[in-house]
Order: sequence, then C-alpha cells, then structure tokens
Amino acid sequence: QAEALLDRAEDPEERLRIAQHALAQLDSARGASMSDIDALPGRLQRLLEHWRLRLSSARRELQRRQAERHAQKRRRLFYAAGATAMLALGSYAVIPWAKTAAAGTPPAITHLHTSASALPENLQPQAEQLILLVSTAPSSAGQPLHAWLIELEKAQMDLLQALGDSPAAEQARNLSADAWHEALLSARALPAWSESPEALETAAKAMTERLHNSGMPRRD
Repeated sequence: QAEALLDRAEDPEERLRIAQHALAQLDSARGASMSDIDALPGRLQRLLEHWRLRLSSARRELQRRQAERHAQKRRRLFYAAGATAMLALGSYAVIPWAKTAAAGTPPAITHLHTSASALPENLQPQAEQLILLVSTAPSSAGQPLHAWLIELEKAQMDLLQALGDSPAAEQARNLSADAWHEALLSARALPAWSESPEALETAAKAMTERLHNSGMPRRD
C-alpha cells in the first residue's frame, strides 16, 4: 500500500513523508520480530533496504526542488538589482540585441540562462552575475566601456576559477565562451566603442587571451 501511495504522490514533501512512515513501520516490525528467530528476517531486511533507497531518493528529489526554487529566487534578485542599478546610474542600458526584450527574452540571453540553469547550484551565482553583466553595457560615447570590460573579465575569471574538478566544468566553460562572444559582439556596436576602437580592441584581445589561458574555449 505504501508503495502505491508513493508512486501516486507528486509533491516531493509528501513522497518523503510516505517513505519515512513506511521505513518507520518496518523498523518497528523488525524490532517486534527479533524474539522470533523463525520470522522472515531476510524478507524484512530486503524491505528495509528497499525503503531506505526510496527514502534517500525522495530526500534527494526534495533537495533538488528546493535548490531550483532557490536558484529562481536568486535570478529574480539579480534582475531586480541590475534594473535598479541601471535606473540609479543612468549610464547603463540594455545592449543592442536586448532592445527586443519587450517582445520577449532575447535568444542569446535565453541560451545563456538555459546553460546556467543546468549548472550545479554552487556555480550558478557566478554564472548569473556573468549573464547580468553581459546583458548591460555603457550606453553612450564617453561612458566607461573599458571599465565594463574589466568587470566582465573578472566575472569570467570568477566562474572559471570556481570550477575545480566539477563534472560540469565543460558546460561552464562553454557558457563562458558564449557569454564573452556575445558581449564583445554587442559592445563593438556601441557608440562608446567608436570613441577609441584601437585601444578597446587591444584591451579585449589581451583579456580574451587571459581567459583562454584560464580555460575558456576558443571560438572561431
């Protein structure tokens, strides 16, 4: 009966409660049968092991759902912080391809967020900070585009250096390369870039090389 209840339940907290209750009942049954050597200790042992596995699975599922909700909340906070900063400073604006945001999220940003959401939770803050920076750039000539590039490089380094031996390292490096490509592509179209294109190209080239040396894949 508990097995059927667990299979029908969809809420992860309910699934966890069902598995905990079933395992508690089996533990009680095992305790009651200890005085009866002819009971079915083998069967009980198999049932106990089965429900321990199901309990572990239910607990992992609940933790995964909680992590997803936490990541969604963190993304909303990043967006709110970015919007507040842009309104307060008046010097940042959505980069050119993001002007279509009124019609929906730009495909490039959607792609980056999709990649970030697939990363482990411990890498998502760095990935989201990087995406937030990619989504904004100085909006007019004379604004500190070079300073923005420095911030962007730092965010890239923060992500790349956080990887360690993570099994998601390759995914994160690909996200890094995609983000850098989109940021430079858009920055070059800004008025601020035309103020000193040679100096900015030189700086961007040096930054790109440092990022490659830190593990960011090369893009042709």
